[in-house]
Amino acid sequence: MSPTLSVCTTAKLFASFSVLGINVSAQAIQVGSRALIVDHCPSHLQPQVNAWVSRICNTASIFLYLASSSDLPHLVPFLGDTRLKALALLGSFTLLITSSITCLGISNTDSTIDETKRERLDHYRVFKKFRTVATKLPTQINRIHLVQFFSWFAWYPFMVYISNYVGTSSLEFEGARNTYDAVTKTSNQTETSGMNGALSLLNLSLGALLTSIILPPILRNVWFISQIVYSVGLFGLLLSRSLKLMLFIAGLMGFSIAVVQWIPFTLINIAIIDMDGGSKPESGDSAGRAGTVLGIHNAFIAAPQILSSLACTVVFNFVKGEKE
Repeated sequence: MSPTLSVCTTAKLFASFSVLGINVSAQAIQVGSRALIVDHCPSHLQPQVNAWVSRICNTASIFLYLASSSDLPHLVPFLGDTRLKALALLGSFTLLITSSITCLGISNTDSTIDETKRERLDHYRVFKKFRTVATKLPTQINRIHLVQFFSWFAWYPFMVYISNYVGTSSLEFEGARNTYDAVTKTSNQTETSGMNGALSLLNLSLGALLTSIILPPILRNVWFISQIVYSVGLFGLLLSRSLKLMLFIAGLMGFSIAVVQWIPFTLINIAIIDMDGGSKPESGDSAGRAGTVLGIHNAFIAAPQILSSLACTVVFNFVKGEKE
């Protein structure tokens, strides 16, 4: 193995494990934040609270895509000499600040474990409790988990590859595909492709933000409709031969992503509160159950992402081998 190839392999492995570490760390933030909503908000406020979560997430996404399209190394050189470094540090600082504010502003003690039992708590008991909760979930929550599991098989490739697909397609529409695929592709074409791809994500977030603001809370019906809109949108993207049409479709699909960020979590949170008789889970096993149920929900979202990523890797390697 040549030194250059060895360095590339090491870099790929390091990047892969880094992404894995980021995802594992993010799970604690996601589950903890969602559990706080269950713990501190009554059932009748869950739709409004989760709608605000969707609005804030999509607003942050808009700022992210605007930042990614700007010359960050020139504007904020202390964050790094490349756009990727600047975005990574900006995201890290933002996460640190917002998480610190949340931790300082929320008083949430674990009432399920007293000091005498805390020392005897081991990993076996944690997994035993996890299994007990998982086997006693209501039918409604299990159905939500199944819908999330299968729908994220479709959502993950879309979220990962939509910008690259739109960017590459925009060059094809301009009749520049052969030049783009060549080794001597120009920097202008690469820049145009990246900007068009980022614009598709920006339209997606704008559509999601507008949806989370104006959408009436007809939870189950809207969730079903959003799945139909997403399916039609995917076929529309594949059949589109116009950049403007693709960007328009991406904006419409923001409706679906807003619903995915909002309604499933609302239904889960309401179901958790209903498990405790309609009151906030403030004592005993009830308080810990919210985090466990949301952790299971996250597992049903993360598992198809892993499987879908592996499937995409196999397909891309096969297509690459066919071309060679």
